[in-house]
Amino acid sequence: MSNAPLIGGQTIRQRQETERGALLRQPIMIPVMTVTSSGNTTLYTVPSTDYFYCQDFGVCNLTAGAVALTVYTVESGGSAGSSNTVYHQFSIAANDSGTLTALTEGIYEPSTAFVATCDDATGLNLWLSGYRSTGGDFLS
Repeated sequence: MSNAPLIGGQTIRQRQETERGALLRQPIMIPVMTVTSSGNTTLYTVPSTDYFYCQDFGVCNLTAGAVALTVYTVESGGSAGSSNTVYHQFSIAANDSGTLTALTEGIYEPSTAFVATCDDATGLNLWLSGYRSTGGDFLS
């Protein structure tokens, strides 16, 4: 008979082997990036071993006119297109800023890429922040 202490009828080793792994949450702040009409810009790609919880996705238009923004969330192996468009030609007023709320409070799968483009050569400034999770159950 073992002298190992029991917790809920299991030894410590048995319990550790059956419990979920610890969830490690790492805050992420993607610096301001300029998105222009020259093509799609990848703002952030979630690492292949992690999930990403988007807390804030901001946009700022410093131009003299409204700019239309298109944003995609592209899963691993995919490409930006109509099937993964979150915002399509969304108008950002001149000298305005705000949060793209359809992208916030979301949990994104490993290898998901945030991709954006706009219709102005000068462009828009975009940024995002949130938490990257490694291991464990992100929803617990």
